[in-house]
Amino acid sequence: MPRPSILALAVVALTVAGCGSSSNSTSSPATTSTAAPTANSAFLAPLKTVSTVASTVPANGDVNPYGIVTVPTSVGKLQAGQMLISNFNAKESAKENGQGTGTTIVQISTAGKVSSFATIDAKTLPGPCPGGVGLTAALNILPGGYVVVGSLPTTNGKSATAKYGCLIVLDSEGKAVETIAGKNIQGPWGSTAKSEGSKTTLFVSNALNGGAAKGIHKIDNSTVLRIELESGEHQTPKVLSETVIANGIPWVDSAEALVLGPTGLALASDGTLYVASTEDSKILAISEAMTRTTPAAKGGTVLTEGGHLKEPLGMVLAPSGNIITSNGGDGNMVETTPAGQQVAVQSADKKTGAGSLFGLVIAPEGHGIYFVDDGENTLNLLHEGQPVTQTTSSTAASSTAPSESSTKPAASATTGGGEALSLEANPEGQLKYNKTALSAKAGKVAIDFTDMASLAHNMTVALASGAVVGATPTFQGGSKTLTLTLQPGTYKFYCSVPGHRMAGMEGTLTVK
Repeated sequence: MPRPSILALAVVALTVAGCGSSSNSTSSPATTSTAAPTANSAFLAPLKTVSTVASTVPANGDVNPYGIVTVPTSVGKLQAGQMLISNFNAKESAKENGQGTGTTIVQISTAGKVSSFATIDAKTLPGPCPGGVGLTAALNILPGGYVVVGSLPTTNGKSATAKYGCLIVLDSEGKAVETIAGKNIQGPWGSTAKSEGSKTTLFVSNALNGGAAKGIHKIDNSTVLRIELESGEHQTPKVLSETVIANGIPWVDSAEALVLGPTGLALASDGTLYVASTEDSKILAISEAMTRTTPAAKGGTVLTEGGHLKEPLGMVLAPSGNIITSNGGDGNMVETTPAGQQVAVQSADKKTGAGSLFGLVIAPEGHGIYFVDDGENTLNLLHEGQPVTQTTSSTAASSTAPSESSTKPAASATTGGGEALSLEANPEGQLKYNKTALSAKAGKVAIDFTDMASLAHNMTVALASGAVVGATPTFQGGSKTLTLTLQPGTYKFYCSVPGHRMAGMEGTLTVK
């Protein structure tokens, strides 16, 4: 990745009826779905704007962001609401393309603040990992703040040197504490997880079963593995069981992409596991994925194939339960219903196009989709409204965003550098700001936020759709300045600390 573009890109969102296909068995050909959903039912339909949040390139120059996961709870270096992103490639040289040699995970806030979470050294891994380290799209967070990431390593970025790798488990400080390897782990490429209490069911798609080193170019033997784990605070994850729940999925040795095989996974509420089968442009459905004891042949039922699907890679479920996939064959995202209808397609990358889109997560409150673009090496947000420009840090070499100042008096005058506003948290501890309305002229807007209360607060700015465009850190004592470049419109500002906005800590920012 990225690969040369071979298809024209869709420029605008298109709501479609009957453009996909579905099947009720693994052996019969897929048939076209004819029921026509309404335009309003498609999650992608109103999402027509892409804003860049931050660069994903860390200090060591790793590129090709693949995996992405939202941090559920703050612990150690992990900050709730921020996103972890894994890099598959080391910095490319004239002799090597770097695939399967990336070693870093970065953490990025919705406001664009970037920090390094982990740099993994293959020489100091605490367990077996055949071939070393090349971090894939398989990325999840377990109870206790443990991060599990897939490794499909090479020695020179070439598929001929690819090895089976492993799953690497990191603690909340980014230190590798164990590996999960063995006969069932053969090129872990994508994953999803469901946690309840201390128990986690982890699903992993394997993309190298049989091994490129044996000279196999294409074979239908990739698998999906279910791993039951137990973990908790100060309790390193323990593997309770491993079960292959699907087999016979195709993979192909690819000079441009290293491997094309089963990638993105998403678990529906009814226990169906969806799989993005990249090589043959299908979405597969594995029934009873949480409990089945035998593998589904050919990867399960073909839910839909072809149509707008062009080598689907990343996968996530919309709030409605519809399936969102990112195409590796063009710069589009595609929305498919659980019945197999492709109901919408939206261009998310008009510049670099084919091969650039990978991991996806739904934005808070369902207001858009965060995605990584490995052609630009960026984290982006697909959302409603106007593009947003942020002035926060864009490399993990820096630990703080330049828009965040040290403690200083709040300002309220307009300066030559743009509009300057002030806002304060209630100093007596009430959950409210001193103002419920702010106004500014379009362009560069600096907001000085002061919190002298006994509680820690922040100031988060969001579009009317809910998509966050910037935020101060959560702090107590002193002031922080958030600088944004804003288009005309109505924005919301609020404290994102759980419960504070609901209690009344919010207001409206009008930009003219």
